[in-house]
Amino acid sequence: MTRAGRERPRTYAFGDTAVAARRLRRVAEVFDDTSRQFLREAVPFPPRLALDLGCGPGYTTHLLAEVTGAARSVGMDSSRQFVDAARKTASERASFVEHDVTAMPLPVAGADVIFARFLLSHLVDPDGTVTAWASQLTPGGILALEEVESICTGNDVVSRYLDLVADLLSRRGTDLYVGSYLDGLKERPGWRQRSSGLRTLDVPIAVAAELFAMNLSVWRSDQFARAEYLDELAADLQELSASETGDVVVWWLRQVTVERRDTSTSSVGNAESWC
Repeated sequence: MTRAGRERPRTYAFGDTAVAARRLRRVAEVFDDTSRQFLREAVPFPPRLALDLGCGPGYTTHLLAEVTGAARSVGMDSSRQFVDAARKTASERASFVEHDVTAMPLPVAGADVIFARFLLSHLVDPDGTVTAWASQLTPGGILALEEVESICTGNDVVSRYLDLVADLLSRRGTDLYVGSYLDGLKERPGWRQRSSGLRTLDVPIAVAAELFAMNLSVWRSDQFARAEYLDELAADLQELSASETGDVVVWWLRQVTVERRDTSTSSVGNAESWC
């Protein structure tokens, strides 16, 4: 999955505008329960230091601090706009740093836990990145990763959107559905996979359409999306977001933990993906 020869994307594909920040707030609400369950199972001890990589406006950092009981939690993001927004919510236990999380070493050393949600799908070398992040853990420390493995829908509008975003990320050298790849990362020098499991989340189709529509304004300036029929798709998503149908879009979320040293393995649970 390392994409040799491809230039690293300079920006987050979903942007760091005010609209993007509102979208991340909604994402935090929608995926709160699955991430909360994952972190409860993944972190069996209150860490002294927990890092949240790709923290955005800080929602996941506060979730990490609350669920794990970390004495100190630090969120990191390369977006100055997001970090500035996150700093307005800082507390004694949660702070924020502007930093490219692919640049080693990380500016805060000695983490007992590192968490990243929906981040590796935007990075061109997930294998090398996981190894780099694991190297920043204390011995016995845990890297907790949550990524999309698949998104299932029978709705044509949602399918068109998903095809668009998958193609856009692919052209940037990354993978929307990186979760299945993470399941195969069993062991590398200095770390091993501790657990790997799938969770599903049924999201009302109107909520999914609301999230998806927020991205289209960002993509109008993306070189890979200009040729797509964004106006038509945006109108269809807006209409769908106002619908009262009982249909859902099903997210399959791969939740993986990695630890820096070899210990006995445990499991979050296993399931077979279907669509």
